[in-house]
Amino acid sequence: MQATLTDIDPFDLPEWLGTGDVVSRNIYRLKQDASGYFLVGNLANQSAAAGFNPAVFVDDRTDAQLTAGLSAARAAVATAVGGGNLSAGLYRYRVAFVDATGTESNPSDPISVQVAANGSVNLTLPTGPADTLTRKLYRTKAGGSVYFYLDTVDNTDANPDRYTDTWADNTLTRLARWNAGPSISQVTNAAMATSTTAGTK
Repeated sequence: MQATLTDIDPFDLPEWLGTGDVVSRNIYRLKQDASGYFLVGNLANQSAAAGFNPAVFVDDRTDAQLTAGLSAARAAVATAVGGGNLSAGLYRYRVAFVDATGTESNPSDPISVQVAANGSVNLTLPTGPADTLTRKLYRTKAGGSVYFYLDTVDNTDANPDRYTDTWADNTLTRLARWNAGPSISQVTNAAMATSTTAGTK
């Protein structure tokens, strides 16, 4: 398979070659069994080789050959799938670590994913530093920029690095702690959603 690195989500990599001091990029791929993202190869930004193109990466490796998993220290990875209640549009996620004292870390950088109508999102999550007990997940609504509390994932869960988000936008009513105070319309909409929607967050 030949992949041309020109259609990357601008919210993830606004400059896909990186900043001026970047000399190469690691390429990761999700295995067919959805067991996680693994290192496929490394692509240099510059080379004297004939025909070299820094925008083209050739992936000819089988899943069995992929053994180096995506480091837990990296940001979470989001993959859009079907079978949920999300609307069509761009969603952004952020993750925060919580320790035994209840102290919550600053949120991660945004993780963006484009979702089709009636979709859901599979998240691959970092487990956090050694003293992390849970991770709090935050999400925007479709096409939005304001973050809402989504869920909490315990590090003792059977699959602590996996989370599937199927929640519709109108179930998210609790603003993330770092968001500014809501506008009057946001308060009104949140109150209406709380009073009329069962199973809200």
